Amino acid sequence: MKNNPIDVVIGPIENYEDQLYGYRAAFESYVLIKDLTWSEKLAKYAQFSPELQKGLPVPKKYKAEVPGSDADLNAYDVIYYAGHSNAGSKTIAINLPNNEEVQLKKGTRRLQLKNTMRAKFDAIMLPIADTLIAPEQRKNVTFTGFFANTMFYEVAHDIGIKNTLNG
Repeated sequence: MKNNPIDVVIGPIENYEDQLYGYRAAFESYVLIKDLTWSEKLAKYAQFSPELQKGLPVPKKYKAEVPGSDADLNAYDVIYYAGHSNAGSKTIAINLPNNEEVQLKKGTRRLQLKNTMRAKFDAIMLPIADTLIAPEQRKNVTFTGFFANTMFYEVAHDIGIKNTLNG
């Protein structure tokens, strides 16, 4: 999927609906068009995970795991939501797989859903900023900042301690 301009995500992904045990994942799907220009800008961040892992503020013995090196980070425009992803509010980013063993072996795919982010920024963030942020500071409320905040949140999913010292 690294070189395709069209991406499709289908499967049982999130388990938010199983409030009893959190075992059952709901099926959802997305059809995405890769924003090649934005994706090229993001490529450098995909490789940061191993270095960020090394910099965690914990003793070295807790940092034995290294995030997978085949990580991917791209920007997309969503053209179709279905299943669980179409129920309620629309997600602005996807980080797959959820399986931590696969994350360690292969890395993660982080999909930033740019057109949905833009819609939420324009319809929600800007009106809130107009109410809560001092007029002279509003120029600092930007889509680029909103996008970067979401992107780095997703990058942070890839790092951290996933297992205890004794497995």
